[in-house]
Order: sequence, then structure tokens, then C-alpha cells
Amino acid sequence: MRSGFAPLLGLLVIGTSAGRARADVTLVGSGQVALGGGHDNNALLQVVPAGAANGAARGWFARAAPSVAGALLWGDGHRLQLTYDADFRGSNDFGLLMFNSGELFYQTGRLGRVRLGAGFSGGAFAAGDYPDNGFAFASGQLSVQVELTERLQLTADASPEWRFGNDNSDPEVELIHWLDGRLTYQMGTRGSLGLWGTYLALGDADEGAFPSPLLQRTRGGLSAQVEFGQIGLWASGFAGSRMLGDETIPVAGGSGGVQYALGEHFSVAAVFEGNIDLQTATTGSGNRRQVALVLIANAGVRRSLGMKPERVRLAPLVRDTPSNNVRVRVRAPGAEAVRLVGSFDDWGQGHTAHRAEGSEDVWEVWMTLPPGAYQYRFLVDGQPVEAPEAARYAPDGFGGRNAVVDVQP
Repeated sequence: MRSGFAPLLGLLVIGTSAGRARADVTLVGSGQVALGGGHDNNALLQVVPAGAANGAARGWFARAAPSVAGALLWGDGHRLQLTYDADFRGSNDFGLLMFNSGELFYQTGRLGRVRLGAGFSGGAFAAGDYPDNGFAFASGQLSVQVELTERLQLTADASPEWRFGNDNSDPEVELIHWLDGRLTYQMGTRGSLGLWGTYLALGDADEGAFPSPLLQRTRGGLSAQVEFGQIGLWASGFAGSRMLGDETIPVAGGSGGVQYALGEHFSVAAVFEGNIDLQTATTGSGNRRQVALVLIANAGVRRSLGMKPERVRLAPLVRDTPSNNVRVRVRAPGAEAVRLVGSFDDWGQGHTAHRAEGSEDVWEVWMTLPPGAYQYRFLVDGQPVEAPEAARYAPDGFGGRNAVVDVQP
């Protein structure tokens, strides 16, 4: 289900390392709920591509959006993932909008630089005071990810979706084809840049697998995300067209926001989203503006549930050599990517970690550092993890702590 109602998801991961004498099982869990409210002048447009059947649903709203997910990892990154997310928006102006969705998705391990994925999902949308716009849905997905370089990734998805409306729907069963492509450049730990495009075609499912489209929508744009300490910023803009029958309408729009971390588990965010039919700028059914303020709470844990882990020294190693004089390690069973960040480059791009020789669970970084004291921590699959067995630690300013390694003259 492609919807702006879908909140940010946490991840619950159970991983197994195959092909070894001992079995390693890792439990990584996190959950999230977003609470807040705002104003929307076309609240149904994000789930009803053609626009609401009874006019735009507009007004102030309150929102609650919980999410959970779980996945089984094994081998060199194979993943079987189950997710559930919900979004509830209540308003005196358009009633209670309720979106619920579940998805099962499988992604292969790395095949060279490529990963393949397939999945299906289902759920329902209740449209409050606009019941004619409610529906249940079922969809499938095929995905390809290509790692062009260490920082540049190409992703392509194709997703057919069947929507089952009520008896007043025309057509009663819709078939929507989605095509998505995205080129993403990671700027170390500070953010990312993206170039993306989407295509949507909606038709009558009674006509077969590829019905004549009643609606087509094409968009392409740019996106950016950056972080500065406790502040995160993101923005995206697009241009494209909507084709209703023989009429083609140019469209443009964008979204953006700012998020401020209140601590390790809480943050607040202000967001904006809007799009406009350029030929019908004031009255078009495709016009939308939304502003919202939300409080986000999340929590996570990572635990090894397998047999007793192999004994590998994890404490930092400092050598009296002119190069590669510092080694730091972390244990991360089932991880796909591990990165070291720290004060050694002013918390910039950091270093990519690699598996220690003879181990599938321990990741390490060798680097050359001049004399001094350096704070550091690891990012395991994008999540911050405290470095183990350091000689000392220092507060990180968010209620946690960073490891410290001392390099003597």
C-alpha cells in the first residue's frame, strides 16, 4: 500500500548465521509511535489518487500512528520481514480516518552488488465521513537494489495493487500499477541526496492484468536529508503530470520538515506537504496542503540469543606504529552494514567497518590517529550502538555515552 499515512517504521530483527558450527541468533527490536496533529485541506488525496468522490476532506485533525516490524535474517543478509503499521486521524470536519496495513517481504543476500526482493501486503482504509472512498487492498512487490559504489545505490520497485471498494464504487475493484525508481547518494553520517521517479496507472480490474488506465500519474524529483547534531532536516520536490481520461494536467509539489531530538528516545518534528494542479491552482481535486506537528517516541534493543559467542577481544587496540595504529571493534551478529563515527573527523563521514578475520560477528576498523583523546561509536544497520570494552566513556549529550580511546604521544 503506497500511502502518506505510513509512518516511520521501527525494525525487529532476528538473525541467524548459517554455515557455521555454532548458531548465532540476534534480536534487534525497536518500536515507534507518533502523536500529534495539524491541518489538511485534502486529507484523502494521499490514499485516493483520483481525489475524493465527495469533494476534498479538509480540516484540523489529531493523529496517532504506531508501528512494529519483525524480520528473520540468515546467511549473508537474507531477510524475511513482517511489518504492521497503522495511522488514525480524527477530525470534527471529516470524521475518523483509519489506515491499517501488514506486509511480508523477502530480500535475498547480496548477489555481487545486487539484492532482489519480493513480498505482498494487505490492509484496509476507513474514510470517516466519506465512506464511498473506503477500501480493502492486497498488493505484491518486486524489488531490485544495486550498490553502484559504497555510497551510491539504485533501487527499483514494481507493485500491482488490487483495491476492493464498497458496492457504490466505480469500478468496484481497481487495479493500480506502481513503478518506482530511486538513486541515492549517502553523504556519510550527515545525510543523503536522492533522485527519484514514480509512475501510477489505475484501471478496472475486470479488464485483466493491464487494464486501460482511468488515471495515470507521473512524478520525478529530488530529495535531500541532512543532520546537524540534534537537528535533522529533509526536503523533497517534484514535477510531473496527472492524466484523467484524455486530459493531462501538469502538477508540482514537495514536502519537508525539521526534527529535533529531545533525547535518545524522543523527538519532535514539524512537517509540510503539498502539491498543486497547475491548470486548476485553486479548485483542482489534486491540490493538497498539509502541516503537522508530531511527538515521536521510540525504543530499541539488540541482544544475542544464540549460543555463547566466540571469544574475541573487543577492547580498543593502540599500537606504536606510524600507520594503522588504532583498532576498534564491535560485535554485531546478523548485521548488514557497520560504520564507525566519532570525533576523529568531527563526527563526519566516519569509516566503513569490515568483519574481523575469522569471525562473522565481530566488525572492526583500523585507522591512523595522531596523539589525543577521541570519542566514537558504531552505527549498525543505521542504528547507534555503544562501542564495547573501552577504557573509559564520556556523555554524548543525549542521555547516552560514547566510548573514548586515548592515543599517547
